[in-house]
Amino acid sequence: MHINHQYLLELASDVRRSDSAARILDYGCGKGEIVEQGRAMGLDVFGADIFYDANPETRDELRAKGFLGERVREISGSRIPFDDAYFELVVCNMVFEHVQDLEPVVREIHRVLAPGGFLVAMFPTLEAWREAHIGIPFAHWFHKGSRLRYGYTLILRSLGMGLFKTTPPRKWVEDMLKYLDNYTHYRTRKTVTDIVAKHFAVGWMESHCAAFRLRHTRARNLVPLLSFPPVKWLAAHALRRLAFAVLIARKGSRSALSKDLSWAASSLAR
Repeated sequence: MHINHQYLLELASDVRRSDSAARILDYGCGKGEIVEQGRAMGLDVFGADIFYDANPETRDELRAKGFLGERVREISGSRIPFDDAYFELVVCNMVFEHVQDLEPVVREIHRVLAPGGFLVAMFPTLEAWREAHIGIPFAHWFHKGSRLRYGYTLILRSLGMGLFKTTPPRKWVEDMLKYLDNYTHYRTRKTVTDIVAKHFAVGWMESHCAAFRLRHTRARNLVPLLSFPPVKWLAAHALRRLAFAVLIARKGSRSALSKDLSWAASSLAR
């Protein structure tokens, strides 16, 4: 199981322990890994996605698993095909950076969440140093279509950097930059905060995620160091810069967010 899936499912398990009837939505579920793994854990997990053209095989895989239609539903436009206040938790794994217009998506997530429900979203922001989809540092900092970006990316690819290197360097660069231009929309952390805060109380929990990831390595004995503010700050910023940000949002008053974050923090105590 991917470490990101483990993290989100552990949070979902905490929600389920506090509410045995809790329903969870994986927004942007892709091939349904979280849905499948969550159901195997006894969680009531659903999925929704637009199934964009970059992954045409996704529908077939979901259909083969028997998920497509009821357990996993296709999004038309921006509307999530579930009733109002249907879920206690919505999770998103590497989705927001693919959304061209984030405002209606956030508004829809707010609609399908029950009062007091949570959104937890993991996604890279513009501040990240490494472009996670093609593995080239700072490739997402250039203007789309930039000749400088093409040359820069080709040099680094020729030096052996990059992901999914199954084609010659020039072809790889053309395909990967086309993917970035067509399917990614990077925003600053502040921009995302401003959009989400129109509908939710907003917080960030990168240090919590960093501790979870560390706990699943051979260096797990170092987790207590994250209780020290300087180390906690460093871990949070390292995750944001080298991987992704982790947003937590609650459908309710801002003053209640820090208190209710305890259900997430409890996963570190075990």
